[in-house]
Amino acid sequence: MSDLEKLAKLDIKMAVLALLTAEGVKPMSRVDSFEGPEKVVSKIIEKLGLTVEIKTEGCKSEILFGSGRGLAKYKDALKLKGGEKVYEMGLAFGYPKCCSKYFSEFLTGLKNEKPDKLKPLEHFSCPNCRLSPSLQKKYQEAYDLFELA
Repeated sequence: MSDLEKLAKLDIKMAVLALLTAEGVKPMSRVDSFEGPEKVVSKIIEKLGLTVEIKTEGCKSEILFGSGRGLAKYKDALKLKGGEKVYEMGLAFGYPKCCSKYFSEFLTGLKNEKPDKLKPLEHFSCPNCRLSPSLQKKYQEAYDLFELA
């Protein structure tokens, strides 16, 4: 059993995000709460060549992982405010520019209609996005890979 398969047994969503981030589909990922021992999870993700940061507040842990550049872009986005922050965070997570722009406008009240939700991505796509369907396919292929293992 591969390390990623072990991670999938602990937390399939994290395994999917780790695989897609390691493959360069996403510059970085964040999982707000996760199953499994932090050290084991961290080592598996680091073996994929990704930088890992774990933040713990009380009994809640958050794990960030990605390329050094992806994490730096995310940290820079956290310093911003309003729609610009949302837009830059979207780019840091690998959303297409059109979706990041649309979602930042939606959250700041510039757009009234809710963006489409693709599952199991938890990815909001803008109405005319050409990239989101291909991203959806990559996510689904990763989920299928671990569900068959």
